[in-house]
Amino acid sequence: MAIKAQHSKEYRLFQTLLCTFRKEAGLTQCELADALGKTQTFVSQSERGDRRVDFTEFLAWARACRKSPQEALQRYEALAHPDKSNPLIAYPDGPLPYFLLNEGTDAEKLALAKKILELAQSPARPKAAATPAKRKKKNP
Repeated sequence: MAIKAQHSKEYRLFQTLLCTFRKEAGLTQCELADALGKTQTFVSQSERGDRRVDFTEFLAWARACRKSPQEALQRYEALAHPDKSNPLIAYPDGPLPYFLLNEGTDAEKLALAKKILELAQSPARPKAAATPAKRKKKNP
């Protein structure tokens, strides 16, 4: 039976990093949740591994904890790949994460790295207005 991704060693390190970022920023789970526009339960479940955090949520989490996306990725790579002497390769416009080095030409890698950095540095889009909670129908 395969190991679920959220139970892998790398994902457990990722969970630890999420919690570490929050604590380094001096935020409670409630304060971080407010900054993210989420609930405290979301933060708690994410830190425990009961809920997976996608890439865009990770970037928002890092920003809310006053970390740049680049720093957040570098910290993860340093934790996940401590045996690599240089998990990030320096390019003129910034570091390229280790996981992007396997495929494509240098120009393709550089273009992808620039796109990731551009997306990571762009301001968050405004949230849509909250929809009212659904009401339960009364049984006759």
